[in-house]
Amino acid sequence: MPGNKNIRFSICSIIINIIIIIQFIVHQVESKELTTNDFDEWDKNQKYLFVLFYSSESSCKQCVQVLSDWKSFENRLDNVQFFAEVNVGRVDCSVNRDLCSREDIQELPMAKLYVEINKITRIEMNYESKEYDRNSLDMFLMKQITRFGFQDSQKEQEPDESIDETDATTSGEERGFTIMPLKAKNGLYELTDDDSSLFLSHGQHFVNFYAPWCSHCQNLKPKWEMIAKSLENNEQVKISQINCQENIYTCKMQFKIKEYPTLLWISNGKIVARYKGSHELDHIKSFINSQLTDFELEKLLKKYSDVDSGIEELEIDYRKKSSNVLLLNSDNFKMITDSGWTFVHFTVPWSKHCRQMKSEWDKFSITAPPNSLKVAKVDCSIQEKLCTMEKIDSYPTLLLYNDGHRFPEYDNTLRTADSFLQYFNVQSNNNQPKKEL
Repeated sequence: MPGNKNIRFSICSIIINIIIIIQFIVHQVESKELTTNDFDEWDKNQKYLFVLFYSSESSCKQCVQVLSDWKSFENRLDNVQFFAEVNVGRVDCSVNRDLCSREDIQELPMAKLYVEINKITRIEMNYESKEYDRNSLDMFLMKQITRFGFQDSQKEQEPDESIDETDATTSGEERGFTIMPLKAKNGLYELTDDDSSLFLSHGQHFVNFYAPWCSHCQNLKPKWEMIAKSLENNEQVKISQINCQENIYTCKMQFKIKEYPTLLWISNGKIVARYKGSHELDHIKSFINSQLTDFELEKLLKKYSDVDSGIEELEIDYRKKSSNVLLLNSDNFKMITDSGWTFVHFTVPWSKHCRQMKSEWDKFSITAPPNSLKVAKVDCSIQEKLCTMEKIDSYPTLLLYNDGHRFPEYDNTLRTADSFLQYFNVQSNNNQPKKEL
């Protein structure tokens, strides 16, 4: 019947179209396979050629896993603006033996990056790492792009006026190339698998790894947004979050997240601290202040090759800042208290007496003799192990140290800047600490 013929014709047309589409998709995927001609005539509009040399023969077992990771890397790179000038491909050395021999491929799998410096100069470098996960490959490319930069033609493009350059994670001029900035909403950056590696690779970051179904995450959400808003104009740290239900690679593979929420302090792509305290605003802010102070302290310490001789200069540098109280943690406590005189306030945010004493302790840090005494504090809500080690069981606790030796606890009920200074003068005149009972 005519009707049935039309139906059969329509079905055949649909099937043919599907086959054509599948063939097109397969062709697009396989177009990453390079022959000798492809290799020699790669797109000159792209400055970089990143190639995986492998073998499709079953004898190369490592090639199988690496090839799978590499294809995933290829597909993702096509959608990342930052890598727009990178041409990625692969060469099957079991088919293109002459090409692999010419390129001096000694083992498989092996990846190489080729960089066109000018029309007659091309340099090459081996990818030395044995790790072919997306993060490792991203970091390698970022490092080389930082080194060689983008094409001059791209630098001359007019900037997009709709993008606020102040929201960029890194200045393009500082890094030598143009970066598409990740924009924050009220100071909070929402990360994904596509942008997290690049975003977190530079600077200080405090990141909330969360899951939408997690009740603790939901309770933390408004507080996290308040923290981000309060630090919106802070140039030292960026506050961000990532949905681990949707971004499995970053959470599970890269940062090994096992519970929610997980709050990590990340510096230049590396985890430096994990926040394990209460989700109260004051506690989290105290942790942030501690990390920022540690970061500043680390930068200052790098100025001095000899810590002992530089400690007085270090103290003077700190006294130029708005806060003269050093924040101590388990990493720097021994170093600071082992060198000269240090008066330490062991505190917790929830203590009424600690809060009442804060202004006097700040005043004391300014009036204390700058070249003979360091005034510091330890937040025991964060540095629990350190406070346990120092046998702190009440707050506030005030302890004086001299070259690593600890004096008896300051037990005067009068907690003023003058009384603190008087106590220090009495103890320092003895030169040696009194033995504790």
